[in-house]
Amino acid sequence: MLVAVVRSPMMIRYLDQHNSMGPNSRAGLRRARGINENLARELLELHAQGVNGGYTQTDVQELAALLTGVSSNAREGMFFNPYQAEPGPETVLGKTYGGTEEAMEHVVAALHDLAFHCDTALHLAHGGVLLSVYEVMLRADVAWQAKPMKVKQPFDLIASSVRALGVPLDVLLARPARDVTRRYLRPMTVMGQAWTTPTGMAGRITWAMRAPSELLADLPAPRDFVYHALGPTPHEAVIFAAGAAETVSDGLGLVLASGAFQRR
Repeated sequence: MLVAVVRSPMMIRYLDQHNSMGPNSRAGLRRARGINENLARELLELHAQGVNGGYTQTDVQELAALLTGVSSNAREGMFFNPYQAEPGPETVLGKTYGGTEEAMEHVVAALHDLAFHCDTALHLAHGGVLLSVYEVMLRADVAWQAKPMKVKQPFDLIASSVRALGVPLDVLLARPARDVTRRYLRPMTVMGQAWTTPTGMAGRITWAMRAPSELLADLPAPRDFVYHALGPTPHEAVIFAAGAAETVSDGLGLVLASGAFQRR
């Protein structure tokens, strides 16, 4: 799971990992740009050891240096770019990685060690056995009482829509760059970032109604999709709208455009 997180193009772009360059890499020397620590800090603080883990700022910096080269783009998805990778070995939590040719295998080795580190076990679950943790989380009353109050940011809305629709990864990666710009990037510019406006809501609704038929050839049934997208207790109005829509695509679009799906 930890490796999958780091290899996710969405995570890479969201945390600006694609802009991270080793200062002594060929790209860093040419562009006078440096290392971005966002992904390294997220991995240690949130995904592995927790805020009380035994890592130091030096570990964050060394892991960030090791991660340089992890990048993504619309055509290839995640890829390792040695042109941006900081040369030389990096020491994370007392263990050294790399030192010869920069490659993704060194990153993966560090992630495996981090996943099985004793502090990660204390923070998450021993041996990676997470089912008991999931059970406690899902049985907790607070997990079902919290009401989504904040409107999703444009990137989060599109990402969660694609996930809810179950668009295959190979379909996303096969899209040409101009198609990604037209279907994803350009619509985000009119959706509104920090607050809702009439123009922003119009952009959200327009994209939501078009997305299902543009992203998938085989569409799910709206009556089933409403529960898949919104959970076991969707609002009755959304259930009715999804089932009463004239077309399958419209039914799915109404779910994605609903206030329940637009909030987090």
